[in-house]
Amino acid sequence: MTLTPEEGHRLHVLTLLESRRISTAQAAEALGITQRQLRRLRAKLRLAGPNTLEHGGRGRPASNRLPASLRTQIVALARSRYAGLNDVHLTEDLTAVEALPVSRATVQRVLRAAGVVSPRHRRPPRHRSRRPRRPQAGLLLQLDGSPFAWFGAAQPVCSLLAAIDDATGAVLAQKGTGHPFAPLPGALGQSRPAL
Repeated sequence: MTLTPEEGHRLHVLTLLESRRISTAQAAEALGITQRQLRRLRAKLRLAGPNTLEHGGRGRPASNRLPASLRTQIVALARSRYAGLNDVHLTEDLTAVEALPVSRATVQRVLRAAGVVSPRHRRPPRHRSRRPRRPQAGLLLQLDGSPFAWFGAAQPVCSLLAAIDDATGAVLAQKGTGHPFAPLPGALGQSRPAL
């Protein structure tokens, strides 16, 4: 006997009720049912045991299941006449041309159970066009700062700041901030005016 978690919880609460550790009202509240329904469950449990807590429809085929002949016909058409179509297009052709009243989800479920996969052609990624550079120097300055442990993990995090002209790509100003940058001569410690 295999119970679902909900059925296992129901059995646990009914066992507590049988051992008189909880009251009927507490058990009904814990299960979210009325006391009358709880009495019926308790009587079934006493009469036939824990198997009566299983859902009655378990193991039975669904009442709205497709007939086996229709399932076979869908798989045969998908492998022969409509080979190469994805699930959506196959469903459209099955309903329009073959007059089979099936949904896409049903077609997909039937085909996957039969081992037929939907062909998936990936489109190439869209080309990302770059923004054109500005036509004249000085129209757009890009400023960037990047905090990083430039001098190792033992040193504090420092930032390297830079101003770059969009038209020419020239570095107009750069400056390092933080403790290790202070004593450095040269480009990191100096900056020149942007304009």
